[in-house]
Amino acid sequence: MFSVINCFIILETYIIQIFLKDTVFISFFTPNGRYPELALKLKKSLDKFNLKSHIVKLSSSFRTWEEGTNYKASFIFQSLLKFRTNVVWLDIDTEVWQYPHLLFKDHDFAIYNWIADDDHHLFGKIPYDPQAKSLMCSGGVQKYSYTAPSIHLLLSWIEILRETKNKKKEDDPLLDIVFNEGKFDLNTLWLPKTYNRMDKHSIFWSKVNKDSIVINHDYKGGGHRNTNISDMKGF
Repeated sequence: MFSVINCFIILETYIIQIFLKDTVFISFFTPNGRYPELALKLKKSLDKFNLKSHIVKLSSSFRTWEEGTNYKASFIFQSLLKFRTNVVWLDIDTEVWQYPHLLFKDHDFAIYNWIADDDHHLFGKIPYDPQAKSLMCSGGVQKYSYTAPSIHLLLSWIEILRETKNKKKEDDPLLDIVFNEGKFDLNTLWLPKTYNRMDKHSIFWSKVNKDSIVINHDYKGGGHRNTNISDMKGF
């Protein structure tokens, strides 16, 4: 019995190691504010679980926070082509607390969807469907597989970001639009709160049991930038 259990453990470890080679956790940051410090914290948390990472320091800051968030789609696409394998985008102010098993499952696209959750400040104001076909996302953690449907979604997102005249519009609502209006034939996973736990968002997020949190998100909506007035517009 003992040897059988050991065999299963060895087999599981072997399978995980194969998956590790097939998924890269990616992010970028600029040199201003707390971003370099947060990047080190994120990298340390990824290394703790032997997760392959690609965290890039950009040479200069963006003019506005929205400009920085809107670069996200292009960076994800570039990384997908660079590694030709699954990638997981993590906002630079996230931290991995537990091994993220769900992000290694066979899905083209994974993200938190407000519509698929019933425990938040929007409940009763928006539709609720755990099997939702529509998207209203919070994009601090996003998985994309190296597949045609996933690439099609990314390209559509990049295109609408480029065409949008209101450059102060954030990236998440535009991802919602292309997902909801497109026909991508995606195998999609709606991530639970524990994979993008925004601890400062509201009581619905701060009350999440810490033992269940897989990825914590110190989301501040641009608040990690320098507070110096001359540098308030950096990403």
